[in-house]
Amino acid sequence: MTILLPSMAVVREKERGTIEILRAGPIRPAAFIIGKLLPYGLICVFDLLLVIIVGALVFGVRMQGSFLLLVGLALPFLITGLSMGLLISTFVESLQVAMYVAFLISMLPTILLSGFVFPIASMPGFIQLISVFVPARYFLLVVRGIYLKAAGFTALIEPVLVIVLFGAVLLAAAVVRLRRSL
Repeated sequence: MTILLPSMAVVREKERGTIEILRAGPIRPAAFIIGKLLPYGLICVFDLLLVIIVGALVFGVRMQGSFLLLVGLALPFLITGLSMGLLISTFVESLQVAMYVAFLISMLPTILLSGFVFPIASMPGFIQLISVFVPARYFLLVVRGIYLKAAGFTALIEPVLVIVLFGAVLLAAAVVRLRRSL
């Protein structure tokens, strides 16, 4: 969700022709970016809370660690995904292409290379190297640490820093690309 929704944000403006109005108007690129990402970020936070509640009530999966820590450490991951989606939207010209690219860049690597389905240690060395560039790999360490081990912030600092680094690089790239198009 964090990648798919924003990947269509700027593309929709391009298809409708409203991006030209934005170029001529007084809106700054930073305000445009915040305006595009904030609603999707709130939707994703709601989805996170919904998954936690359904997991606990329906499936009986109880969190061993801090709920607030999980939500707080999920925010850098959400920003990373939103930034990746925004970056995708600066490269493509149609909603269909944006959806396909977002799916190929996010869903497939997240499911196959993050350690969610297959243990990373059992993957071939080349694939393990590729998985280093999948932000979900590090977020799974955070989620498993909080859910299963009641890990605190200090135990999770390394994967969180990697996620923050991914987010900063992707957001900077998206801002640069968007400024060129606005």
